[in-house]
Amino acid sequence: MKNIYNLICVLSFLFLLAGCTGGVKDFFDIPHKGTIEGYVIDELTGDSLENVTVTAHFIKPNDGDGEEVDLSDITTNDGFFRIDNIWDDARIAVEKEGYDPISFHVEIENDSHTEFNLYTRGNPLIDHEVISNTDVNINEVDTIYYFVEVTDPYNLMDGAARGDLFLIEQETGIRELAFPLVEISHTHLFTTLEAKIPTSAFLIKELDLENKKVIQFHFDEQVIDADGNIGFKDDTDIELTIRYE
Repeated sequence: MKNIYNLICVLSFLFLLAGCTGGVKDFFDIPHKGTIEGYVIDELTGDSLENVTVTAHFIKPNDGDGEEVDLSDITTNDGFFRIDNIWDDARIAVEKEGYDPISFHVEIENDSHTEFNLYTRGNPLIDHEVISNTDVNINEVDTIYYFVEVTDPYNLMDGAARGDLFLIEQETGIRELAFPLVEISHTHLFTTLEAKIPTSAFLIKELDLENKKVIQFHFDEQVIDADGNIGFKDDTDIELTIRYE
């Protein structure tokens, strides 16, 4: 009889406490498992985006503190994704090269399907490069001009684009020099940025051009539009030969 009385007291206490904290389910913190699904869509064009990686990061309950799990799906050609067996509060990350990443949290309800569409915006795209000289004797040329053409239909803000041009020594693979890319023209089709490279910059002691006589470079480019979106291109097709003769 005493055991029954104790059990009733314990249960009464639990239900009273649960009532103060929003319900029995909240008190016991019962984990929920469900599914998310939906479509990833280009915000500007309204087109569905394929080959987008959608990842859910969550804690799967076990006998201990839980297990960290990542589950991913790749959108189909119509932009659809579906991830099953997600537990409780999950962090969702959406990634596609050339587009802004998306990250947010979603609360899973038990045995439910959570449906939503995800809208993302593209980053500026570097379409074309032009360089004034590809083989330079620094005793004959003072400045090399490097032009980058950028397509950026997603930019909604007025203001100039900017960027950086990086010179990588081919022999070592080290970024030796960097120069600012400055917007010099803008149309509804594309934006042109320019970097001015003084040939005197190649006389720094780290390059040792006076002894080597010839050094070859290739380029990486980074462009930032007025919205703050970043476009990056590494190892362009242009090569630059610098000579000291």
